[in-house]
Amino acid sequence: MPDGRVYYIDHTNKTTTWTDPRVAGPTVPYSRDYQAKYHTFRRTIPRPKAHVGPQVELHVDRKDVMETSFRVIMSIKDVEVLKTRLWVVFDGERGLDYGGLSREWFLILSRQMF
Repeated sequence: MPDGRVYYIDHTNKTTTWTDPRVAGPTVPYSRDYQAKYHTFRRTIPRPKAHVGPQVELHVDRKDVMETSFRVIMSIKDVEVLKTRLWVVFDGERGLDYGGLSREWFLILSRQMF
């Protein structure tokens, strides 16, 4: 408005007013305590599955990574096992997989796929 006052229009109710309708009304009283909210939250979240082990080991042949990886992964019946840490072992090679062998396995596998 020319005098600097703000004019509010409520398009939902088709009303106009000089006072801000968003701040009008009584405040909502606090209805539940923390303990009740906490217990409700704990009841609604899903329970964790039984622990299946720290890792899944893939023993693969370096000459045919795609075929042996597919065979090993498809032989795993429990889906929860596939959610654990991946531990790659190349047949006939010694080495501890602290990320490097898994990275190499993914690289070789992606190259054989595409």
